[in-house]
Amino acid sequence: MMAEYPFNSLLLPLLKGLLITLELAGIVLVLGTVLGVLGGILSVWGGRVVRLCLTFFIFIIRGVPLLVQIFLVFFALPLAGIKLSAFMSAVLALSVFATATITEIVRGGIQSVSSGQMEAAKAVGFSHAQAVRIVVLPQATMFMLPPLITQWVLLVKSTAIISLLGVPELMLAGREVIERTLLGLEVMTLIWLMYTAICFPLTVLGRRLEANYAARGLRSVVS
Repeated sequence: MMAEYPFNSLLLPLLKGLLITLELAGIVLVLGTVLGVLGGILSVWGGRVVRLCLTFFIFIIRGVPLLVQIFLVFFALPLAGIKLSAFMSAVLALSVFATATITEIVRGGIQSVSSGQMEAAKAVGFSHAQAVRIVVLPQATMFMLPPLITQWVLLVKSTAIISLLGVPELMLAGREVIERTLLGLEVMTLIWLMYTAICFPLTVLGRRLEANYAARGLRSVVS
């Protein structure tokens, strides 16, 4: 049956969907990481009220399935007079979810660094901000990288859920091609290869960064 359909007729719609997936994943990874790092720092060194608010936020977000969060953003916000496109609803829902999970990763990484490091930095004249930036965060990064890279990969794959909102990303494009050609196995194989092409380099990058920090990070701090 595949001979009845030119390969381009299968590939081109998938590539268009892939571009939207990459755009969505890129925005979510940047927003989620930046806000998550900020949230992680505040959850350790913020005031009591800030820490309580972050704890409640994380509890709610991590306790509700991502699919439910996406539908809440898409259907509930218009009831409050806030109208977003399906794509922007996806960006908002995934970014909030990423912020919550990355906040916990960053908090755990920071708390893995001995408190004596902060005390030693202040003893030699560093301000609190300098001690955090120069001493604590470089060491915490070694603990954060493995779960952070894993979370990035999961977020990229989570973009497939957005097809339920009608966003024409890779998975929805694949479903439409399958409905038109009935080539389910062939199309899903192409989708699998495309997701692998995104996630595998990300995993390799994470391992190299982790090895780099393990080999040189602590020595640079000590020096």
